[in-house]
Amino acid sequence: LPAQIVMRAEDLVDAALQGFERGESVTLPALHDGALWDAYEGARKAMAPHLSSNEAADKITRGGLASLLGTRASEWYSAKPQILEMLWRCFNEGTLIQKEIPWQMVTTGENKHFAVAFAPVPPDLVMHHAEDITERKQTEEALEESHTLLSSIIEGTPDAIFLKDDQGRYLMANSSAAKIVGKTVRELLGKDNTELMPDEVARRIAEIDRQIMNTEESQVGEEHLPVEGTTRTYHFIKTPYRNHHGEVAGVG
Repeated sequence: LPAQIVMRAEDLVDAALQGFERGESVTLPALHDGALWDAYEGARKAMAPHLSSNEAADKITRGGLASLLGTRASEWYSAKPQILEMLWRCFNEGTLIQKEIPWQMVTTGENKHFAVAFAPVPPDLVMHHAEDITERKQTEEALEESHTLLSSIIEGTPDAIFLKDDQGRYLMANSSAAKIVGKTVRELLGKDNTELMPDEVARRIAEIDRQIMNTEESQVGEEHLPVEGTTRTYHFIKTPYRNHHGEVAGVG
């Protein structure tokens, strides 16, 4: 490079410090006329609305896209350092970055969840894709809350509660049910009674379960089970278990 266009390191540092003291967001030592920079910024912002965006982006921001275009990422995401970190990683490493994040919309104030992706576009661009997954996350949270509530109720009763498929394998059980056969809930799941108790008892219970599934009617009765070396009598209420198609798929 011609020597006249290369700054010495000392001069470069001095110029950067002077720019910092003046509060300049950008310091160009060779550019003495600030009006030229202002003209450049004005032209850049005027051009921005005509660059790449789509109707989905405008919809998500509820018409606030015009205020977004032309804004620097460091300004728009100033309160979201994790976004800037993903953006710079994508740019510097040329790596696809994907993540699900909570987000408060700057333009609308709404709290949402997005699946975001930053994809490198050679030679020096980054494409940012954002999918609104708010409804999916709300559904997941509602299901999790429902599951927690159900688990709390099931585990809070001293009665044995269980669910078996049409092959007699335990799909769900509480601690009281597992305790009868001397197992933990984790050890019980996936097993059938032939693996847990004497064959004669297992066959008798399987016969009752088949009757309930075949007749599609509940049964109330008593069952004598070996527990810790003694025989205990249990009162049971069993009903057909139906899957999401309404078909009988087991007993509970």
